[in-house]
Amino acid sequence: MSTSRISQPANGTWSQRVEDIQQSVQHVPEHMSECVEERPLMSVLALFGAGIVAGVGAVSLYYSMNPAPERTYETYARRFTDAIREAIPQNMQNMMSSR
Repeated sequence: MSTSRISQPANGTWSQRVEDIQQSVQHVPEHMSECVEERPLMSVLALFGAGIVAGVGAVSLYYSMNPAPERTYETYARRFTDAIREAIPQNMQNMMSSR
C-alpha cells in the first residue's frame, strides 16, 4: 500500500475537502440566525454553558501555571474574624468586652 493513497481522503483530494469546508462555513451565519430565531432560550442556554466551560478552563489553566499557596481553614477564619473586628467601631467593641 502506498503512502500517497493513505494521505488522501476517500472522496477526492485535500484541496476539494478544504473547499467543501470553506463553503459550509460560509453558510454558518445563516443557520445560526435561524436557530436563534427558532429556539431563543436554547441559544441563550448554550452560550451560557459555553461561557461557563470557557471560564472554568481559563481558571484551571491560570492555576495550573500559578499554583496558589496552601491555606488552611484556620487562616480564613482568622482573616474573617479580623475583618469583623475592624468593621465594628471601637466603642462597641469596648461595650461587648465589658459584658
